[in-house]
Order: sequence, then C-alpha cells, then structure tokens
Amino acid sequence: MIPALGPRPIEPRGNEMSGEPAVLAGEYLRGTSGTPASGKSGTSGTPAFAMTEQRILLDLTLHNLDTRVYGLLACARRGQFVTLGERRIAEQLGIDRRTVRNCIARLTKSGYMKLATETKSGMRARYELTSPLFAPKIKKSESEPRAKRSRLSPTVRMARAFAMNQAERATA
Repeated sequence: MIPALGPRPIEPRGNEMSGEPAVLAGEYLRGTSGTPASGKSGTSGTPAFAMTEQRILLDLTLHNLDTRVYGLLACARRGQFVTLGERRIAEQLGIDRRTVRNCIARLTKSGYMKLATETKSGMRARYELTSPLFAPKIKKSESEPRAKRSRLSPTVRMARAFAMNQAERATA
C-alpha cells in the first residue's frame, strides 16, 4: 500500500502531544539545537546572534551579501577578532568563495574590518572588527590610578583636617 500523503495525525499521550512539531517547538523555546557541536571555528551548534552597527546596514556602497558576511563574522568573533575561513562562509551562505573574498575586500576597503595577521596560502585569515561595539572594555584601574584610601576613621580625618586648618590660620 502507498502511505497517504499529507500531515501526520498527532496522537495525544497523556497531557503531552507527541509529534515532531511540538518537540521542535520545545527545543526552540529552550534554545537548544538539534545539531551537535562540531568543535570547529564558527560552528558552535547553538543559535547565535550578532551585533551590527546601523551604519553598516545603511551603507549603500556595500552589497546585501556584504552585510550577511559581516553578520557571520560577527557571530564567530572572539572579542574584536575573528578567524573564519572563506570556504566555511561560502558553504553557510550558499555562495562561491570568490564572492566571499570580494565581500571581505569591500568590508575592509570601507573600514568595517581589517586584516589582523598576514596569512599564507591555504591558511585562515584573522580579521579585526573595527566597530566600537567590539572594542575591549577599559577597566577603571587601567585608565586612572586609584587614590589611596586612608585607614583612619572619618572622625579622625575630620579632626586632623580641622587641626591643620587652625594651624594655617595661626601662622597667617
């Protein structure tokens, strides 16, 4: 017999409903992915998001694919640096490697990213995303030296300040 074409009936099982749509919806809501993590750069197996500046999205000198390539690079970044091969980007977007190379060239020419390290043929390039969104955070201790805190109680400090004030007035 030929099985009937069309949607599969959903069979109730207690309070739950079996069937793939319910299972997939549950996985989507919990944020898990059905694909195992491969451990390679750029593919973690979990859903990812990327921050992108509005000026990149509105830049008319860039092509639509350029913003998609930038989005994939931003998803795979570690800090402001990213190492993701052209072949992997091409596979994920379903385009040719040469197209990816042209997109990266336009992004670097526009100043949205730059080549961080020179690479040999066949090696993955390392790019630096120049957006201030990805700039490393500066800790307060690095930007300005911390003032030494006095171990004296506020009352003793006030008394000393008052005494010094009185001494200055007496000498003046």
